[in-house]
Amino acid sequence: MNFIFYLPFIIIPVVAIVVFIIIISAVIKNKKNLVDPTFLENLQELNDEIEEKIHGNKPKKCNYCGTENEPTAKKCNSCGAPINSRRPKE
Repeated sequence: MNFIFYLPFIIIPVVAIVVFIIIISAVIKNKKNLVDPTFLENLQELNDEIEEKIHGNKPKKCNYCGTENEPTAKKCNSCGAPINSRRPKE
């Protein structure tokens, strides 16, 4: 048998491997973009807007110390803990 008979058995797997590597590198590149800080900041802003619409203008109660804070507060005015933090179980 001559070399031309084996050529498809060599070329097809090589092309498949190259295509696979190109696809995997594109997927990895897109995943890195999801961790972009601006993406996370925009996501946090959307979360804040949704939370504001759900809770309205009610004062936020600190889950850690129980102090009522402004609706837009991110940290407690009394203890400084993040508003959504939980008191550690003792």
